[in-house]
Amino acid sequence: MSKWENIVMSAWLERNNPKSPHYHPAKAVRIYKRFASQIDGADRWTTAKHMVEKYKNSDYTAVERANDHAISYLSTSWQYQFWKDVTEIILQIQKEAK
Repeated sequence: MSKWENIVMSAWLERNNPKSPHYHPAKAVRIYKRFASQIDGADRWTTAKHMVEKYKNSDYTAVERANDHAISYLSTSWQYQFWKDVTEIILQIQKEAK
């Protein structure tokens, strides 16, 4: 995840958190409209990183789990594409770790 994606995602999450002093749902909507691709990219990367950590000592690998998530949706849905993207990021993370 790039530094910029991290900044945008953090700002968006702060505006969506009712417990945050920066809580402002209308600003969160504006942030998302302007930076949707960065926020979505950060979400995919964060999900992939979490899955790599969660399944590192399991016989059921993170890649298998992400693929199982993907095939539970229609191939034309955004959820399917989300999980396919997560699968690719998991493979990238694992390649970089070697």
